[in-house]
Amino acid sequence: MFLSALAVAAFTGCSDDDPDDGGGMPSITVNGQGTTTLSIGLAGGTTEAVTIESSGDWTMTVTGENGADASACTPSLSSGSKGTTTVTFDLTEAATARSYTVKVTTSGTIPGIGVATDVSATIKIEQTDSYVPTTAALYSENCGTTVEKDGTYWPYVDKFTGWTRGGTLDQSGVTYGGNSASVRNSGKDYDPTDDEKAEVSGYPYAYMNSTANFDINDINVGTNTNFTFTFTALNTVSTLQASPYTPTFGDVTASTLKFSVNPDGSAWMPVEITTKKLGTGSWYLCTAMFKLPASVSTDKISVRFDSYTGGASLRLDDFKLYEGGDGTELTPEVPTQGTISQVTESGATYTIEGATVVGTYKQGFVMQDKTGAILVYMGYDAVASQIPAEGSTVSVSGKASMYGGALQLAEPTILSTAAGTMPTLTPTEVTAENIAGMMTAPKVTYVKMTGTLSAGEFINLKFLFESEYTGSISAPNDDLNASSFDGKVVDVEGWFVNNGSAKNTGTYFTVVARKVTENASVASGSFTTQPETFAATDPKAQTLNYEANDAAGTVTFEITGANADKFSVTPKTGSVEVSAKGNNTGDTAYTATLVMKAANGTVLDQVTLMQTAPSTGGDPTVISVDFTGNYPSGAPTSDYETETKTFNFSGYDFTFVSDGSNGYKFINYLIFGKNGAYVQLPAVAGKALTKIVAVSRKGASGSVMVGIADVNGNFVSGGTPIKWEQTDPYTYTYNLSDTAVNTPYCIRVNSSHNAQITTLELTYE
Repeated sequence: MFLSALAVAAFTGCSDDDPDDGGGMPSITVNGQGTTTLSIGLAGGTTEAVTIESSGDWTMTVTGENGADASACTPSLSSGSKGTTTVTFDLTEAATARSYTVKVTTSGTIPGIGVATDVSATIKIEQTDSYVPTTAALYSENCGTTVEKDGTYWPYVDKFTGWTRGGTLDQSGVTYGGNSASVRNSGKDYDPTDDEKAEVSGYPYAYMNSTANFDINDINVGTNTNFTFTFTALNTVSTLQASPYTPTFGDVTASTLKFSVNPDGSAWMPVEITTKKLGTGSWYLCTAMFKLPASVSTDKISVRFDSYTGGASLRLDDFKLYEGGDGTELTPEVPTQGTISQVTESGATYTIEGATVVGTYKQGFVMQDKTGAILVYMGYDAVASQIPAEGSTVSVSGKASMYGGALQLAEPTILSTAAGTMPTLTPTEVTAENIAGMMTAPKVTYVKMTGTLSAGEFINLKFLFESEYTGSISAPNDDLNASSFDGKVVDVEGWFVNNGSAKNTGTYFTVVARKVTENASVASGSFTTQPETFAATDPKAQTLNYEANDAAGTVTFEITGANADKFSVTPKTGSVEVSAKGNNTGDTAYTATLVMKAANGTVLDQVTLMQTAPSTGGDPTVISVDFTGNYPSGAPTSDYETETKTFNFSGYDFTFVSDGSNGYKFINYLIFGKNGAYVQLPAVAGKALTKIVAVSRKGASGSVMVGIADVNGNFVSGGTPIKWEQTDPYTYTYNLSDTAVNTPYCIRVNSSHNAQITTLELTYE
């Protein structure tokens, strides 16, 4: 009875003072929600406007957080009435970051019982030097905690499986993509300093160069429309090309890279970034603020990083998207419409209409109009069905980027495709006289180059003239059958597009090929089987097969070298029989060179002949090492180790030396590199190392050059570097001569690649 009476008293006592609330439950929102966040710089000024929607009269209170003076934050209105009201805030200049909490409150009665109640909405204002809200991020990504190479290469961003996809909203649907951007660890030179670690989480990092773009797709934004996006960046201006590969770092500014947002899948819209150096190192915090266009209704957005112009490479990390900010509404970038010759500015977007497709490859195509030709790069994983056919007439929109000294169109959109006519093309012959000029100032040109083709991980061409440059066929279409010409002299017709380097100083004369044919007018030939080492006693004859084209004529064979008199050769049809003339009674191995010549005297190929020295007595010592598991304590199995360390395998000490940057580790195999890295092998008392059998693995680099050297880096007889082409059975044998007893030797990398070894067999005699 008492409670009922009190309720009636409360109801009747308030009836004359009820606000104009329409008779319903009171409500109030800011920007359509219960809470919104504003950001503004330390310089102060006027914030963006906030829309207050209230069911009745409202009042406002401003509170400074952590001692901030509330009088430094002045609202344009401190009270209002029912309906929609727009409010801004003027903030004075601040020396350090500070924040304010603004509450807007309206009153009303609970329907049915008439009890008075207040409801409030909150506006948070962050005044900071980095424009980063202090609220929790809607989306966050730190690239995980570890990354492994796939054989020789770091994984591309779409292949990396360690993404964290964090944030206050469900970000499980976020995907990562782009062209030529990867995820990688880096050496200690790239680590954040102690005063940067609050913002920079450390490796792994997203990595890109001037031709790459990195996309983060389908970020969940909920119902928010106003955002601040932050990330950390490290700009490597240059890296020494020889050990210890010391990097030089530079500033990160608004012009170092381009940041764009795609709010609805229709177009990328650029947003200018601001940057702040974080500490005593070279990492920067980058910030972009933006609002969704009023015409766009979406709960997902995508962001893109591209048009890097800082130098060698850019590392990115710690991506975060916040609600709130002081940015402007997104607007689409308007492409420049014109001809190919008018594509002049890297980073700008161009539209070319009515061009003809005059060459294709697995990563895009070359198109031509009356003013010139340009490469259209569609990505390393371009979809074949989306590449227009030769002769097609196309209109294309894309971003100009510099690669290998030439501008190309990347991230293209093919606006239209129609049937057309393939023009007649007359190639420029590549010669010793014109190649340097073409490589120094690359211009997309239709060419013909002639040389000996080498088919491995890449398709390269050794010119018939002396040159510091190497021909390269970029991602050739399968119907060219380029690999079938391995070892042969060929003519290649196609489009010279660049010098093969993101730094614009490459040595690869890179061609989008249209034709690959054997050159019947140039003599060519090669041994198709390699000789084995002859035994010291009772050596057996060997048959070596060879191939030669018609232009070679009748080939001849000659044995040269200091021990030429110890060997003999007997030509046969398609092969030769080579023999060691007798037993080796000396102290060292016999070596000579077997030379194959064309009828005109041109040297076509040569191989080394060797007869081992007799045993010095006693049984040989054979050390077998298995790098596929059961590693010694302390051996690196997760992160790469760059410091020189010694580990015991099979009862012997092996010393591992990196190139100073890439390091080594054991992950079901030994991986180490690159140029100059080596494994120092044990010395065996009273014996010399005479034979090494190394087994690599499928998936390893097919371009790495590996040799056997002394501790000073001098390659020994029989240890000349050879290419590990990674063909079954992935086994590489070195028969050594003139090695010294009681002396360690090294397996040494002699190219800019990593070597991978599963097992070793070392023979000492």
